[in-house]
Amino acid sequence: METKEKKNKKDVYIDHFKYLNITHIIFFSLLVLSWILLIVTFSGTTFWYKYEDNGIKVQWRFNEVRIDVGSDNKYIATYTKYGSHEASIFKACISFTILSFVVVNVLLILILIQIIGATGEQKYIDSQILKKSIRFIPIISFFFAFLSILICLGFNKAYEKDCEKSTTCYQSIFNGGFIGSSNGKYWGPGVGWITSLIATIFLFFASILAVINYRNINNDNNSNYNNNNNDENRNNPQKKNYYEDGANDIQA
Repeated sequence: METKEKKNKKDVYIDHFKYLNITHIIFFSLLVLSWILLIVTFSGTTFWYKYEDNGIKVQWRFNEVRIDVGSDNKYIATYTKYGSHEASIFKACISFTILSFVVVNVLLILILIQIIGATGEQKYIDSQILKKSIRFIPIISFFFAFLSILICLGFNKAYEKDCEKSTTCYQSIFNGGFIGSSNGKYWGPGVGWITSLIATIFLFFASILAVINYRNINNDNNSNYNNNNNDENRNNPQKKNYYEDGANDIQA
């Protein structure tokens, strides 16, 4: 009995390190980096788009537009009915970014439960629901983050619609593409969109690693089940002989 108990503890110890191989470490690291980048992305001080022209710098985020003229003059403008389309674009981007962030948080908690469970009761590790969740949840987070950067690509069209109701516009933005430059003018994504793009790339690779790392869910459980049965038969030879005698009686 004591030998069996030691073996069970050893199995749990081995399972603990099973989740600390290189692919799992990379997977967890990608999630943590994505978590940090998503925080930067929806931060209240991060701008998603910018326009620069001879000392004038205009930056947009979900709740305001900042205009810097030189190094001394700075103006903050909130969205009105003339900027409704721009505001809708950035609010949608932030909403999906936050959804992605929430999903990453849930995923990190599940992984921690799995790791902590490895040092305690083995049933936490072998839970199919837990493994399947960790396997497919990264795809959901990636999908939300991808929608965020995709929606922002429509900023130029939204800005053009708002310019129809306003007299102050930078036409280069909607005459060119999402990123462009002309005659000393530059327009393109700000820090918010760039960090969101990097987080999306990290989540994409994390999704691939999750599918690879947790692809043998049923095989692992069947293997554990067979191993437990073999251990039980070795420790209870009378029970094994009972089933063998029963099988012989049926054949006779």
